[in-house]
Amino acid sequence: MECSLDNQDRLRFKLSKPVTVVYDSENMGGNVERVLGHIAWLLEEVQKPDSDSQTGEGSREI
Repeated sequence: MECSLDNQDRLRFKLSKPVTVVYDSENMGGNVERVLGHIAWLLEEVQKPDSDSQTGEGSREI
């Protein structure tokens, strides 16, 4: 997942690789953990004050 600032200093999020969770598959648990981890990270990011997004970093990837 990539987080970057657009030309108006707004956060933009983009999945670098889509994750598909197939019910009852061998790797379902790992994929669910990955998706929930991305959601948790997004929720943490949107709760940060605007000043945290102005650190000069153009983009960040997880």
